[in-house]
Amino acid sequence: MNDRTDPADERGRISRRTILRNVAWAGAATAVGGVALTACGDDSGGFTTDAKPKPASEATKAANKKVRDSLPFANRDDFADASRGLVKRPDTLIIKTADGRIAWDMESYKKFINDDAESPDTVNPSLWRNAKLNMHYGLYKVTDRIYQVRGYDLSNISFIQGDLEWIVFDPLVSTETAKAALDLINAELGARPVTAVIISHPHTDHYGGIRGVVSQADVDAGKARIVVPQGFLEHAVSENVIAGNVMSRRAVYMYGALLPRGPQGGVNAGLGQTLSNGHGQPDAADRGDLHDRHRADDRRRADGVPDDAGHRGAGGDEYLLPPVQGHVDGGEHHQHDAQHPHPARGAGP
Repeated sequence: MNDRTDPADERGRISRRTILRNVAWAGAATAVGGVALTACGDDSGGFTTDAKPKPASEATKAANKKVRDSLPFANRDDFADASRGLVKRPDTLIIKTADGRIAWDMESYKKFINDDAESPDTVNPSLWRNAKLNMHYGLYKVTDRIYQVRGYDLSNISFIQGDLEWIVFDPLVSTETAKAALDLINAELGARPVTAVIISHPHTDHYGGIRGVVSQADVDAGKARIVVPQGFLEHAVSENVIAGNVMSRRAVYMYGALLPRGPQGGVNAGLGQTLSNGHGQPDAADRGDLHDRHRADDRRRADGVPDDAGHRGAGGDEYLLPPVQGHVDGGEHHQHDAQHPHPARGAGP
């Protein structure tokens, strides 16, 4: 892979070593080189292709037009939903690692995606609409004592406001993005310690950034606890370690994390714009500090907020669906796309 930074690309330098280090857990991506690939057919010669962006073919234009003509894209209800409850949206959003590498960059998408932008003929109109909705980032109030930070990673992070502290649900892919989300809510609503992290299921976009919201020292000292579903470690290891090579290579095509941003490159990854490129280190899992939670009748109370943690299997994973204040965290089941009925990753519920 060529590690040189394109001056026109504000995502910064992304090395093969960085991607492979982070992605074995995140299921993110292995490096895709920008060199020409040649494949030989028969004795009459071969064919050559390359990674340069290209305009839409006539077939692609016709397919996208058919989608555009068949669905009610004039309906703006989704945009009203995406805007509801906004508390704070930073004017710019670029998150960097300690060594200055860019871990998350929404600014690169702002150059070509906004609420009023028409879908280009290179992009499926439904994907384009989803990309526009995912540009609504920032801190949102869901209901009393429940908040989310959206658009800071592939996934969203949720915060339950206790009497004095935060309970965190699903702390994103990377340490840096999770920390930025915690910093945002602390700045707007007042600083509080995190006393519990609840992880809905063992996909790393739901736990990889855990060290951005809670330290190992606090877990060791009993100041914070981590709650996971039954079988969490088994499923996390089987998917991201035992099958890690296959998962990471498949994710190159699923998320396009290394594509240049633009209507002929990286546009949107469905759940969010793309994967973050920070550090994802499940230290607690490595050290055996994660606590399995497997009894639906096991009722606990964390900082004044009742927590009924149940679980159910889906795609080989166990899901925590704890009701809090009459509301339920459903992981990514409660969203407006077809990830689970028709998942791009080839797994089903």
